Parts: sequence; C-alpha cells; structure tokens
Amino acid sequence: MNALSSMADGFFTITFNRPVLETKGEMSLKNVPKDKRKEIILKKIKDQEPFTLGTLADEIGVNRKTVNRDIEELKQDGKIKFIGPKRSGHYELKR
Repeated sequence: MNALSSMADGFFTITFNRPVLETKGEMSLKNVPKDKRKEIILKKIKDQEPFTLGTLADEIGVNRKTVNRDIEELKQDGKIKFIGPKRSGHYELKR
C-alpha cells in the first residue's frame, strides 16, 4: 500500500546507468591538445603504422573531422604528403 500511495501524486523516477567505456591505451582522453594530436599522427606516419581516420580518431578520443582537420593542417604546413589513390594510399613525411 505504501508504494501505491507514493505514486498517487503522478510522479515517478527512472534511473539510467551508463555503461563504463573501455579505454584504448593512454591516449583515449577527451580534449587532447592539437599539438599532441599532431605528434601522434606524425609518429604513426614515421613508424609507417597503417591507420584510417576512424581508427585514429577512436584511439585519440576525438571526432574523425578533428583528425581530418589536423592532417590537412600538417599537409598545408608542408610536413606530410599523401601518396597513391584515396582508398589504398598512405601518408609520408616530407623531407
């Protein structure tokens, strides 16, 4: 009877539990500074580690557009260049 009387006012409470997100290494942090993101990108290119915008964005913890913008800035700064076709090409450091 107690439960019925507490619901008589027409209000109820719903509790949502958020899932705990799994981190992917030390870099899965929000708000990674731009210079740190660019360092990560340059290191991957130097070490010739294959990556896509999606995998890199997930690893760093930012949006794909952010990674794309960082890569475009690195290209404009003359630090990297893209070699090959869009789907199977890769980035290289400029000398």
